[in-house]
Amino acid sequence: MTRPDAFAGSWFRDVPKARGSKEPRRLLLARRDGVPTGYAVLRRESRWEDETPRSAVDVAELGATDHASLLALVRRLVDLDLTTKVTLWGRSVDDPVLWWSGGPRSVGVRAIDSLWLRLVDLPRALTERGYAVSAPLDLVLEVVDDLCPWNAGRWRFAVDGSGTATCERAADGDETDVVLPVAALGAAYAGGRTVAAQVPTLGVRELRAGAVGRLSRAMRADTEPVGAIGF
Repeated sequence: MTRPDAFAGSWFRDVPKARGSKEPRRLLLARRDGVPTGYAVLRRESRWEDETPRSAVDVAELGATDHASLLALVRRLVDLDLTTKVTLWGRSVDDPVLWWSGGPRSVGVRAIDSLWLRLVDLPRALTERGYAVSAPLDLVLEVVDDLCPWNAGRWRFAVDGSGTATCERAADGDETDVVLPVAALGAAYAGGRTVAAQVPTLGVRELRAGAVGRLSRAMRADTEPVGAIGF
């Protein structure tokens, strides 16, 4: 995913009236041998209560090429003078920062909407991502899509041992393995929410024993998705 300069300029626009009492945005860099390996975009707000500092740091973006750089940035962010609260936005639920801090019971974790996925071109979407498979997968999916009728119908979805998929219209004699709305595939597409967890929440129905589990495991990712840029 790329962020064009025009979008970045809008995203990081810092209007004095909008920021109020907060300081202008600042950029914190991590470097190794003079080469940048991570960054944090932050803004601080000075607060005092009962003669005690209660300043806060709001981190709009935090990224690094490796865990050592990420840890170095976080250590600096939580060590700013007179600061008692640091908020990191746009992190995943399995973020290493969360576990370095003691886990979800030790910090305030809040889940909010960030990225919504809507599959418009179903066969292209399903074939342009990879899959986690221990053995080839071959299923017939009956997709329900009232808004985009070209997605609706029965599809033969196959994944080879390398995780590469094909998706073509199923033949008349092929038996359907799974019936599911396109919203279920969109929810599972980034590798976070499983297809199996959506039975019957989003109307997923299994017509051949084990088919939902195989599809669900194939669509999972090793790490949870990150909606780093909101909709």
